[in-house]
Amino acid sequence: MLPTTARLTTQETALWKQAAALLAHGRPWDLVHTEECLGYAFEIAASERWPPDLRRLVIPAVMLHDIGWALIPPEKHEGRGYSREESRIEHMRIGAQRAGELLRKAGYSEEETRRVATMVGEHDNPYIGKPFANPDTRHLREIDILWRLNPISFGKDVALLAIPPEDLLKRIREQFAREDVLSPTGTRLAEEMEVALLSAFEKPIIEQERRNEGTQ
Repeated sequence: MLPTTARLTTQETALWKQAAALLAHGRPWDLVHTEECLGYAFEIAASERWPPDLRRLVIPAVMLHDIGWALIPPEKHEGRGYSREESRIEHMRIGAQRAGELLRKAGYSEEETRRVATMVGEHDNPYIGKPFANPDTRHLREIDILWRLNPISFGKDVALLAIPPEDLLKRIREQFAREDVLSPTGTRLAEEMEVALLSAFEKPIIEQERRNEGTQ
């Protein structure tokens, strides 16, 4: 299989170089998060047969959606004394501004730039209780939250939240049901990723689920 970035067009590759340079200075996981999300995006786009115009918008949005974390002071990152809502809003706002600059520099049209920047500027809206202004943001959101089942993200969240793996898995399942953005391919990917997590964290999760079944 080709590396994810090998599937980018020439224009996307130029944009990715700019995005990756920023992501490397964001939160410790932002670069690998975005690389993994690109992989999910390509698989969903192929399986769901996205039209070319949709792919042209969502792939850049995936690349750029978290660049805002590199553009705000580290003390404002999540878990460092700054409210989650404020940090999410600020990284989306400033990320959308920089995304617009990078998209224009890479040769995207004003309409494309506006639509992608809108996605970047609202991709975390479900966390702050706001709807999406651009319906295409649902595709970016699907890709973004699939990362929660990635073993890197899952292990990070277990440690940061200081909760048992089975409790985190329950939260993620509830989030997926609440947001209702998964396509059939996204649902399949989520199921496959959950199987992998169950294998990696098999003992604590299965034991807890058996205890839960015993109390029902």
